[in-house]
Amino acid sequence: MNTTFQDDPSATAGRKNWTKLLPWAALLAAVILVAWGVKVAWEKDGPQLPSLQVAVPKPAPKPAPEPYLDITAKVVDDETGKPVEKFALQGGMVQDGKRVWGFWMMSPSNYSGGELTHRFSGKIGEEQIMRVIADGYLPEPISAIMGQPPIEDMVVRLSRGGTLRGRVLDYDGKPAAGTTIYLSGAQPVSLRDGKPENFGGSTTKADDKGDFRLRGLPKDAVTVFVVAQSVRPWPVEVKTSDDPIEIKLPEPGKLRIKYDIEGASAVGTVHLHIKSWEMPAFKGVDSMDRPKVNNGGEIVIDHLAPGTYDLARYVEAAHHGLFADRTTVIIESGKTAEAGFVRKEGAPVSGKITGIDESEKIESALAAVHPAQLPAGERAMFAPVFDVVEVKDGVFKTSKLAPGTYSVQVDMYKPETPAQMRMSGLQMPDFSGQATVSVPATGEGPKVVIEMKSTARPEAPKEAGGKEVGGLDSTRRRRGLRE
Repeated sequence: MNTTFQDDPSATAGRKNWTKLLPWAALLAAVILVAWGVKVAWEKDGPQLPSLQVAVPKPAPKPAPEPYLDITAKVVDDETGKPVEKFALQGGMVQDGKRVWGFWMMSPSNYSGGELTHRFSGKIGEEQIMRVIADGYLPEPISAIMGQPPIEDMVVRLSRGGTLRGRVLDYDGKPAAGTTIYLSGAQPVSLRDGKPENFGGSTTKADDKGDFRLRGLPKDAVTVFVVAQSVRPWPVEVKTSDDPIEIKLPEPGKLRIKYDIEGASAVGTVHLHIKSWEMPAFKGVDSMDRPKVNNGGEIVIDHLAPGTYDLARYVEAAHHGLFADRTTVIIESGKTAEAGFVRKEGAPVSGKITGIDESEKIESALAAVHPAQLPAGERAMFAPVFDVVEVKDGVFKTSKLAPGTYSVQVDMYKPETPAQMRMSGLQMPDFSGQATVSVPATGEGPKVVIEMKSTARPEAPKEAGGKEVGGLDSTRRRRGLRE
C-alpha cells in the first residue's frame, strides 16, 4: 500500500522565512563577538574608563602649624654671676646683613631669679633675634635659628659698660636736685608729662648736690636726656665716659595759652609735642605734654626747653580723638610765647544726616570740620581739623567757627568685627558724607543736611569657580568707586 504525503502550505512558507533570517542572525552574533573581544583587549592592555560619579569637593587642606622655637635662659650680671631680675626685651631683624632693632618692645618686667622664657616663630632656617635691655647694662643680643631643638640651657651675661659721672646745674648755677638722666640709644626715651613710658634702659637721679652716676654707657658717643623740674627735656652729647662732666641747663621758655570757644568743651586738653624729628640734637626723645585749661581761661607752661613745638587742642568725640586748630610755636630761652584757641566772631554749624536705614547698627558717628580746600600737597585723611563733635540721633552741632568756608564731613562706624579688633592702624568709616558751608561773622550759623553713603568697595566680578575675573575687573572697580 503506497501512501503519499502532501506538505501543508502554511508550514512550507514558515520554513522559507526562517531560512532567510539565518544570515542576518549570524551577522549579529559576529558583531557581538567582535565587540566583546575589543572590550576584553581594552581592559587587559589599556586603562579602564572611569565610571560616571557625582563630583564631591575635597576638604581644604589644614594649614601647617607655624614653626616655633622655645628658649629658656638665665640672665646674669657678667661680673658677679648674680641674676638680673628686671629687664625689657626688644625685637630686631637682619636687613642688608645688619641687625636693626626696635621692631617690637616688651616693657620692663620682673623675672624671678633672672629666668627668661620666650617663644620665637618664623620660617625654618630663618634667624630670629632679640636683645635684653636692663638698667645699668649694655644691651645683649640673643639669636636662634628656626628649626633647631628647644634651647633650655642658655645663659645671657649682661656687661655693665662704662659709667658716666657728673653734676647737673640749673640755669642760675644752683644744683638741680632730683633731676633724672636717661641714656638714649638702645631705646628712645618716650616722655608723657615728664614721666617715662615703658623705658627699660639706663637711668639715674641726681642727689641734693646735683651729682649723679649713670652706668651702662657704650664706648661710642651717646646722648643723655635731662628731665629737671625747671626744664625738660634737654639733650647732652657725651663723647666719652672717662671724665666727669658738668651739665648746665638752659633757662626755660614759657608758653601762655588762652582758650575761649563758645560751644566747645568746658575743660580743654592741650596737646604740646616737641618736634624732635626736626631737631637733630633731640633725636632719641619723644616728649609730649597734655595740660588742661578751662574754657574762658588760660594757662602758662613754664618748663619748656628751647625748640620747635606742635600745638593743638586734643578733642575726643564718639570714641575718637583728633587734633584741632593745629599750629607750630617757637620757644626761646627766657622768653614767653603766646598762642591760643580763641574765636570771638563766627557761628556754629548745625546739621542732620540721611541715607541710613533704621535697622543699621551704628556704634559711633562724628562730624569733623575741615577747610573747604586742602593745602597744597595735603592728603584728605590728614586734613586740618577745626572742630569735631559727636553725631547723636542723626543730628549734630559744632562749636563756634570763625567766619569762612568749610567742609563738614560725617563718618559713621559699625561695631568692629573680631578680625578688625585684631588689626592695628586707622579704622576706616563704614558710611561717609560731606557738605560745604559758609559761616558768617555774626548771626545764625548754617544748617545742612548730609546724605550718608556706604564706603564699602564693590565686589569684584567672579567666574563660576569663584575666581576673580582679571583685566576688566579693575576698570569696573574704579568706575564703581567714582559713581
